[in-house]
Amino acid sequence: MALTNKESEEGTPEGTCCLSPYECFDWDSFLEENYEAFKAYAENQLRVKSDAPDVVQECLQKLMEAMKKNAVEYTVAAWRSYMFRIIRNKAIDMGRAYTVADKAKTKMSSMQEYQANTEHVVHSDHAVLQKCIKQALDALPPAQQEVVKLKFWDNMTFKEISAKTGENMSTVASRYRYATVALGSFLSSFRNFLS
Repeated sequence: MALTNKESEEGTPEGTCCLSPYECFDWDSFLEENYEAFKAYAENQLRVKSDAPDVVQECLQKLMEAMKKNAVEYTVAAWRSYMFRIIRNKAIDMGRAYTVADKAKTKMSSMQEYQANTEHVVHSDHAVLQKCIKQALDALPPAQQEVVKLKFWDNMTFKEISAKTGENMSTVASRYRYATVALGSFLSSFRNFLS
């Protein structure tokens, strides 16, 4: 049982020793009874199974916030259901972020391939290409510049960039995607100029 007070048949505690459900809650018992189920569910929902413990931890924090605001019905079953729901929502959000990241990686690979294919360009044209790429990078917003440089030149993952910048991983992936679209269109116009 995850409550420190006795529960009535309706699921509300008897007595008045606690000010709120959050303060009465026995987290140790709740986690002991449910953590493995939460983790297994997260592993089932996520593309990267090793993210499951982090997702469960983040979702537990969301549960705590909801309990503090009395936004969740005061029963253990409701809290358990709420946890499964927010784990699923988090997995969907992370899946979208990975999809965006995969598309951005493909675009950046095509840019690298384009750069490799322009090796035959005369040295003066190559210098012009480098100058144009630098101008294109400088034209990006600073946040996008930082993400592109960390991803492209430092070969960091979105998770590492997120940790370094303090931004959400989906924000980092979005900035990278917008930057690669802008750079791709710029390089496309440069390719037309060379032809």
